Amino acid sequence: MDDLSLIKEIPRKIIHLSTSFFALMLYCFGRDFCIPYFVLICFSFILFDLIRQKNQKLKSVYNSFFLFLTRDSEDDNFTGASYLCLSVIIVSLCFDEKIAIVSLLIMSVSDPFAALLGSCFGDFKLYQKTLEGTIAFFVVSCLIMMYFDFSYSVIVTVALFCSVAELLSNKIGVDDNLLVPIVSSCALVFL
Repeated sequence: MDDLSLIKEIPRKIIHLSTSFFALMLYCFGRDFCIPYFVLICFSFILFDLIRQKNQKLKSVYNSFFLFLTRDSEDDNFTGASYLCLSVIIVSLCFDEKIAIVSLLIMSVSDPFAALLGSCFGDFKLYQKTLEGTIAFFVVSCLIMMYFDFSYSVIVTVALFCSVAELLSNKIGVDDNLLVPIVSSCALVFL
């Protein structure tokens, strides 16, 4: 990745990392308290993103503030943030609190580390990503699950599933902000 692309990615990944706020809220305040706020915040953001795509004035205002964060593929589509919000709602509503917390942390922490390490040190390309980034994703995911006292076999298996899901997300056409939390939640339920 060239220096200009990396400079554009760093603010995106800092914002992505800040979305661990959702998992931390669940951890501190519990599901019953958080769900109404999550639904309000996330649906508001998704609604804004839908309107931004249709309304040129709003799109122009958005672009004047956030164009440097927006990928070209997101210009007339949902941004990664909308998919992230959708995954917050799905995993918070459909899965156990602990599983939702872990899945949201994997999405918000593992992905930025993978992207930045892969961008800086990645030499081996895999499906528009790098082997080094995928390894970073796997390691960070393992560390997150270790904190929550899952067995080693569960940790390795779930981290592997999540890493593969993140690696193949572009190839299968599903945003990783949506795919990874759902894959990790399902894998944790079944294991």
